[in-house]
Amino acid sequence: MIDEGYMNSDYAALTWDKAADLLVSDKAVFYQMGDWAKGHFTAVGWESGKDFNYQPTPGTDGVFSLHLDCFVLPKGAPNPVSAEKWLHLLRTAEAETVFCPIKGATPPRLDAFTDMYDVISQDILTDFRNPETTIVESAFAGPPEAWLDVFGRMFSSFFENPNVDQGVKNFTSAYESINW
Repeated sequence: MIDEGYMNSDYAALTWDKAADLLVSDKAVFYQMGDWAKGHFTAVGWESGKDFNYQPTPGTDGVFSLHLDCFVLPKGAPNPVSAEKWLHLLRTAEAETVFCPIKGATPPRLDAFTDMYDVISQDILTDFRNPETTIVESAFAGPPEAWLDVFGRMFSSFFENPNVDQGVKNFTSAYESINW
């Protein structure tokens, strides 16, 4: 894709929302991102299923990559009781009912309310809730910080020099360096 000029030359310098704006401004034709990009597209006035849609990554039938937001209670927080109440609220189906549609994300809770979701989310929910679907945690969802650093450098290196054999070796080496 890089060699054939299908990726913009500044791809590595763009944040996810700036990359999404390339679609909005007709400077791109597709963009690989999680469902949360829907929140950005609706915020700029696009209508789900009309102005934008989605396509699962080729070869991923029956597999769903799960990436969750993480909210934490920092050590020494000035209002720990209120913060703990907030964190407990975020774990509820009611919180997902408010948060996920605005963000554009699919609710991970199986007991979350779903009537208010758009056509894209309803389709994703059908796949996500299918008992035959294999759900895997994304590479960025839950690993130690050291892995994110090593993985990020390895991944960037691959895009700078897209050699698949070397990329697999680098990935293996990165994985082993974290002692998993």
